[in-house]
Amino acid sequence: MRAAGLTGRTVVALLAGIAALAGGAVGAQSTIHLKDGSVIKGEIVSESDDAVVVRLRFGSIKYKRAEIESVERGREVSSADAAGAAEWRDVLLLKSGDEHRGLIVSEDDDAIAFDLVMSGASVSKTLTMRITVGRDSIKEVRRLTDGQRSAARAHIEKAKHEEKRDARGERDIKVVPTFWDSKDGKTRIPAMKVELEHFVVEANTDEDFLRKAAYRLGKVFDAYKRHFGVDRNEARKVRVVIFNSMGEYYAAIGNAVRNPAFYAPDRKLVAAGCDMAAYRAAIDEVRRRHDELSEKLDAEQAKIDKARAEVRAIVDKYHKALHNAGATTPRGKAIMRQVRSAERRWQIHVMKLEKPLKDIKKKIGELDRRNERVFDERADGMLRTLYHEGFHAFLDQFLFDEELVKKVPRWLNEGLAQYFEEARVEGARLVLGQENRRKLAFLRKASREGKLVPIPRMLTAGAEDYLVRDASNLENSTKHYLQAWCLIHLLGERGKLKKEALHAFVRALADGTEPVRALPALTGMENPELRKLWDARLGTSIRMGE
Repeated sequence: MRAAGLTGRTVVALLAGIAALAGGAVGAQSTIHLKDGSVIKGEIVSESDDAVVVRLRFGSIKYKRAEIESVERGREVSSADAAGAAEWRDVLLLKSGDEHRGLIVSEDDDAIAFDLVMSGASVSKTLTMRITVGRDSIKEVRRLTDGQRSAARAHIEKAKHEEKRDARGERDIKVVPTFWDSKDGKTRIPAMKVELEHFVVEANTDEDFLRKAAYRLGKVFDAYKRHFGVDRNEARKVRVVIFNSMGEYYAAIGNAVRNPAFYAPDRKLVAAGCDMAAYRAAIDEVRRRHDELSEKLDAEQAKIDKARAEVRAIVDKYHKALHNAGATTPRGKAIMRQVRSAERRWQIHVMKLEKPLKDIKKKIGELDRRNERVFDERADGMLRTLYHEGFHAFLDQFLFDEELVKKVPRWLNEGLAQYFEEARVEGARLVLGQENRRKLAFLRKASREGKLVPIPRMLTAGAEDYLVRDASNLENSTKHYLQAWCLIHLLGERGKLKKEALHAFVRALADGTEPVRALPALTGMENPELRKLWDARLGTSIRMGE
């Protein structure tokens, strides 16, 4: 959501009233180079003299031979040359309807040992958790090739190293105290501040939460820069304000709308709320268990230290006796045998003591990973909104010049923000086109019921069609948001989301071209062809107005 205006001097006062203004298994991967410069990666499922059909994440698309520059055929891959390893997963479809995506570790007649791979919307983490799934609960197994699985495993191991680097990066972030003035200006609200390359992030959450949110926001923003490039305002910083609760956030914006976050372009400000109470409750439980295990760890370590001290005393005693008796005498040789026997007993004893120590350390490590997952789970919604509003800020300040950005239509701005909010960062790579079945299901239902917004109207919709003031316009807002996302997603699948195409489309609008007639400048295809893709995705026949 983009807010249209912002007035006032302090954070809380500034925000008051703002809203009133405002798939399946992967086969051999082939690479298709199109004449327009686009690169498509997918599985070739059929081809003829006239066309090639490629299976992508959300279905199959036919490319005319006349569109194709060259084709690199897919083959069995190794970890050395696997371009798609970040996305490759074995899939377990369960009888319950659930789906597990990850990598098979081992299997027998009774069960499959499986590394569940979690790469959520929080985008900067790839986490794994080993589980065992009984054969009787599995409906279907969709397997990678051995080469793909090996490449995917290597990618995940690399991600684990990057996770450690991320943890160091979070710890190194400098947090300084700040304050916000209340609406009436009579009191100061304690807060904290983090300054990054392109952001100043302020929050009245706890420090750990602020560090994680700021670090991940910085990573995603850097990924936006790598994808599109930055031509202006390189030194500018966006201000981000995160409220401790949704109640505080809504109160600060005057309770006028229910959008969970916004970007105010005139103030270069992103504001959002989060549910710190739920996060604290979950994280406190993890910390409580962590403290319990740490106490046990200290107790077990004390036992080992005591055993080592006792053995050292015994060995010292034997060595004194050995010195007195002489090493080569029969007495000395007997003492040496006693020393070696004592050392062996000590080694066995310590090994027994170290087993529970290792078990406790393993559990602590699992809790540390759980700590990260708690943040991902509890902060998921807030992070999505930050990435979404962060993209609005990126588009406004770095992607278009100051005059052209005023001509960016609402649907394009919101569609791009939704598309990129669902991306994730794997190392330095932005992984786009993430599946969102919930959005597609909503749109398909609306399509069957004939309730979709006509495309010509969607292309000219304004702020009022996206703001959620109350339940009365929630459905209309949802349809506009999701249809914008779907159109952008279709273009993303075909590699059309290039800065040059975005600029060409917006320039055409600035020159007075009707939105429907300007659309081919963005899509790279005529409207009838785009309509076929739209119809295939949603099962509708809404006309493009051509």
